[in-house]
Amino acid sequence: MKKNIIKRIDILLMLMAGTVALFAQEFGFGEEETITGKNSNLAIQIGGELAIEGTRFVHESLSDQTFSDFVVPRLSVTAQGNKTEARIKLKLAPTILTTYPDQIIDEALLRIYVGLFTLDGGLIKVSWGKADSQGPLDVINPLKLDDLTITDTMEQKIARPLLRGTFAFGSFSKIEGIFIPWFEGNRLALDTTKDRWMPAQIEKLLTLTDSDGLKNKFLEVHDEMATLEHFQAGVRFTTTTGPVDWGLQYFYGYLLNPAAEVSLTGTFPNLTPSLARITYNRYHQAAFDGAMVIQGFNVRWEGAANITEDTKGDDPFVYNPALAYSIGFDRDLFWAINLNLQYNGSYRLFDDKVGTSFLKIDIEQDTDAFTSQITARLSQNLFNDTLKWEGTLLWGLQNEDYLFIPSLTWVQGDAELSVKAGIFGGNSSGQLGQFDDNDYVSVQLKYVF
Repeated sequence: MKKNIIKRIDILLMLMAGTVALFAQEFGFGEEETITGKNSNLAIQIGGELAIEGTRFVHESLSDQTFSDFVVPRLSVTAQGNKTEARIKLKLAPTILTTYPDQIIDEALLRIYVGLFTLDGGLIKVSWGKADSQGPLDVINPLKLDDLTITDTMEQKIARPLLRGTFAFGSFSKIEGIFIPWFEGNRLALDTTKDRWMPAQIEKLLTLTDSDGLKNKFLEVHDEMATLEHFQAGVRFTTTTGPVDWGLQYFYGYLLNPAAEVSLTGTFPNLTPSLARITYNRYHQAAFDGAMVIQGFNVRWEGAANITEDTKGDDPFVYNPALAYSIGFDRDLFWAINLNLQYNGSYRLFDDKVGTSFLKIDIEQDTDAFTSQITARLSQNLFNDTLKWEGTLLWGLQNEDYLFIPSLTWVQGDAELSVKAGIFGGNSSGQLGQFDDNDYVSVQLKYVF
């Protein structure tokens, strides 16, 4: 963890130094108002937002609740020329500055244009695939899952250090290659003193060790994975044929969720489970996606094969290979109401081999081979786009659980006032239903500059 914090702070200092140098040239000793290089003038833009927000959890008393970050500032700086571009986005909330300094840099990108080729480097958030959210092809960035009041996909993503090369040819075709020098998984709630969003799987592991022991195992694997040995890489091709936008991609990396190695120790019949370590599984992904308009429906689909090293399905500490998919559409209905509907899921291969190892507890034991979820969103803009309502429902079909997110936003110029709620329910053993006691209401006043 400390290594990654130092890396991100180093990057931040270098970018700040570069920005200061640029400003020194522009506003310093000369009389010119722009920076003139060999090829172009350099334009600098500064922007950001200031938000005042708070969240109330409805099943808890007021005495048990605090606003961790009442004021949430963000800052972005962009410098652009004909052949280069650099931008940095910073999160400056008090909790991040004092407790999570590795999260200060939301994104930091340097881009160089060389004819039809573009080279990017930095801490970057990448979106692969056609799905609006939770698509199986969107594999580059881990997600921040320790706060489920954050529902925007780009806000959930954690920027990764990477190099990306893009070659565009023709009018609609391009090849994109990505190299990620080390690995980081999804960020999960691990602190028992703040276990509001701790998944049931993590709570089960706490029965095998104490809270500090579990956090230490995660820290150990985090430091172990932060080396070049655990690089990731992928390539993606996209084009348009007639009315269809389609793409192919290959990715070699790690599954973003951890795997726990749990064995039975002792002498029979007095056997007890023991947590040996936390690991992450290597896998290959071969995938395709597409999008087209059919009778007014904007249709999108994705399909992927995730091939792990457990090609026989009998390794208890490695996830089985799986097929994943997503299909969805959006369409304007009556009264300018927009409907966005998506159905996604996965099917585990070699399911009959799960749980067959002796004295080793399979990480996929007692879980469904087939899982799927529907995401439905209705929205409407009213009064010349000054008022917007939205309702989003996530429904787990196998788990029979749900999350309903209604919201209302009032816009005045560059400022907006929004109210949002999150309502969990259904089967208490489901991925969403387990948080039934975490229903919340959030209020935010935001100004964008």
